[in-house]
Amino acid sequence: MKKLGGIEIGGTKIQVVISGIEGRIENCYRFDVRKQLAAQGILEQIGSVLCGWKRHHLDIQGIGVAFGGPLDAATGRIICSHQIEGWENFDLA
Repeated sequence: MKKLGGIEIGGTKIQVVISGIEGRIENCYRFDVRKQLAAQGILEQIGSVLCGWKRHHLDIQGIGVAFGGPLDAATGRIICSHQIEGWENFDLA
């Protein structure tokens, strides 16, 4: 069955969701940001969810990502985060 994913990376929380192709959210995973772990900690939290999707052989058609800071829309690169270190010049795309 086809699925869509969504990731919200904020300064205080991270949310990762999965929905059916029509957009109804089926699962939502929420994590508190641990600022001392910087961007790498957030990437590991998100990675744990995505690995679970892979283990369950989900047919992910696409993933939308929201980031709470400035980014260059032309290149898909994060410019910086005003709250979490380690995001400078990160290739979000």
